[in-house]
Amino acid sequence: MSVYLIRHCKTENNGLGLVSGQSESTIVDYTVKSAYIFESAPYMYSSDSDRCRETILKFVDIYKFCKGTVKFDHRLRERGMGVFEGVDKKKLVASQPEYFPDGEYFNFLKTPPQGEPFSLFYERVSTFVEAEIMGKNQDIVICSHNQTLRLLQLILQKKEITYDNFKSISFRNGELNKIT
Repeated sequence: MSVYLIRHCKTENNGLGLVSGQSESTIVDYTVKSAYIFESAPYMYSSDSDRCRETILKFVDIYKFCKGTVKFDHRLRERGMGVFEGVDKKKLVASQPEYFPDGEYFNFLKTPPQGEPFSLFYERVSTFVEAEIMGKNQDIVICSHNQTLRLLQLILQKKEITYDNFKSISFRNGELNKIT
């Protein structure tokens, strides 16, 4: 069994360097890439956000491998970033350095003002893993968001969830990655 993770296609917010969190943003580039060839992927899941819905449906249309339906699941949503949503990331790094200890990556253990605490984010994602991935013996495709995919990968690979491990993982928009 392999798990394939795809980040949603590039959005307007991505292009402008804005933090999206759970707020919606229009897709501006529908490019999807896969180095993997599928005969089928019986289990397909996606965040229920519009950008992920549009991406997974585009992916299925291009690669024609889905024999079943895509299940849209709220547990795969991006972390709620509170008042940081819609704000330029560079401005946040300058004005809120305590949230960006190395001057670039958000410290996922901190909770943005009015945002989702990491403990609730972790619980949400880990309950998805337990309910939808564990015990399956066939390939699974998941379309979600950068922070969610990072956390999924760490959980699936049973790696310690540290700042360094979290920031060492990044997903490009519209690109499929394989986790075995």
